[in-house]
Amino acid sequence: MRRRGSAARTDTHQMDRDEVQRRAAEGGRQWRQRLTPEDQQALYQRASETRQRNKAARTALEAEQRQADAVRHASRLKREQQRQASKAAAYIEKRTAVFWSYVDIASTDNCWQWLGSVYSGYGSFYWIDSPQGAHRVMCLVTYGSIPEGLVIDHLCERRQCVSPYHLEPVTDAENKARRGAGRPIDRRRPATIPEFTSSTYRRERRAEMLAQRAETNWRLPTITS
Repeated sequence: MRRRGSAARTDTHQMDRDEVQRRAAEGGRQWRQRLTPEDQQALYQRASETRQRNKAARTALEAEQRQADAVRHASRLKREQQRQASKAAAYIEKRTAVFWSYVDIASTDNCWQWLGSVYSGYGSFYWIDSPQGAHRVMCLVTYGSIPEGLVIDHLCERRQCVSPYHLEPVTDAENKARRGAGRPIDRRRPATIPEFTSSTYRRERRAEMLAQRAETNWRLPTITS
């Protein structure tokens, strides 16, 4: 019974509201009918102007909102780019320090032996997002980039040498021509390491080298082209 009474009251309230709206609409029609044509025209004109002003205000508000959203998006994008650049710089700095820990530095004229992993006779090092030749990484670390389309030629003919003074970017055709025809004597560099070394030797030599660097407070060398 309580539910019926509640439903009945709801229906009555809905009927009362509909009646109020109907009477209001009927009163509005009667009121407009009592207006002269000039008054009705003025009323319609004011209503039209009001709608236009409201539409213009909404359009301006939406434009301001879009502009504010664009500014916020650009600000977020800039912060994200700065964060990514800082993260990349920190990663490169860390990987560079790791890279130098595998380089057995000799004098300028002598070979710098690579003490890390070796693949097909060449030093190998994971740089940025893929494994690369240690000699190529040395050029990237030292000079910042390698010209597109060029390969790195070992002037000392030692694949495990990563001395930047023994590396030269050349075309692949030039590199093959040098390898096939032999190199002029004046292009050779004194070689202080054998062509190939064992992984045991490289591991033991690296441990010895790092211990020496720790004792002498070693710093990265300054490379001059």
